[in-house]
Amino acid sequence: MNSPVIPIVWNDQIIAVSRTIDGFVIDPFEMNHGMGRLRKG
Repeated sequence: MNSPVIPIVWNDQIIAVSRTIDGFVIDPFEMNHGMGRLRKG
């Protein structure tokens, strides 16, 4: 008899952005990095 499998998964995001960058948004699903919104302010 097979034992049940319990998946244990996690993700750590470490992000560093300069204070001179405007428009940065964290996407927890990493589907969109928003490069078009970034502006140097």
